Amino acid sequence: MIFLRKSKPRGFALCVGLNSVDPVHYGGWSGDLRGCENDARCMEGLLRAKGYATQLLLTEQATSAEVVRRIKALQQAAVSGDIVVVTNSSHGGQIRDYDGNEADGYDETICMYDRQLIDDELNALWAGFAKGVRLLFVSDSCHSGTASRAIQQPSSAFRAVRMVPANISLQTERENAELYKQVKADARPKASAPIKASLLALGACQDNQTAMDGAVNGAFTGALLMCLGVYPTATLGKLIAQTRAALPSTQSPSYVYGGARSDAFEKSAAFSI
Repeated sequence: MIFLRKSKPRGFALCVGLNSVDPVHYGGWSGDLRGCENDARCMEGLLRAKGYATQLLLTEQATSAEVVRRIKALQQAAVSGDIVVVTNSSHGGQIRDYDGNEADGYDETICMYDRQLIDDELNALWAGFAKGVRLLFVSDSCHSGTASRAIQQPSSAFRAVRMVPANISLQTERENAELYKQVKADARPKASAPIKASLLALGACQDNQTAMDGAVNGAFTGALLMCLGVYPTATLGKLIAQTRAALPSTQSPSYVYGGARSDAFEKSAAFSI
């Protein structure tokens, strides 16, 4: 009897970093940061060295349409057994929840150059990946849980916060309300579908905290890379635990599972193919 050898799993990665956004959309605010592009370059270099086919989008390249297009292309490329890593370093924000599916009345967002990507859009994208795909989303940005969340003061080493200021968020949404309503409506059908892939999401901080920017890397990305250097074979859970310990108590990274649970994914070395 002849057995055909299964092809080896493949790794695909999209690394996104924005040191600013388009002030035309964001009410005259450019949201200047220092470490986001370098975060993306560092993550892209790390993953390329591990054998991933990588893509990099920086600032003006990282429009909402281009990021969505690239992730949809990864949906088509990845099959069961493959791993897809999407990393993002940018500002985070929130807009009103127009259809009432959020308990706090707000949708979380990540800021692309031309507009914010709503969490419903991301959920719809994750739902488009095939069963058996391992999907890892690493986000070094703020994720607002409520409109009145307290802003923690950054440490002396990290003075900029990766979060859209409340007044800019309100102005941006008010000036672009119809756009965001349509984006939300378009995303909802797929966003409500179950995620077939095994999804792990690593976030820079908890809902009542803020993600700090730095001169070289964001606080989260810098600590993650440092801990990965010390613990190169650690699982993602172990790596996040070590990263938490390396950061001040005002920024505690999150580790969230979604989709079809995979013990093998959770127990494998972080970022391994």
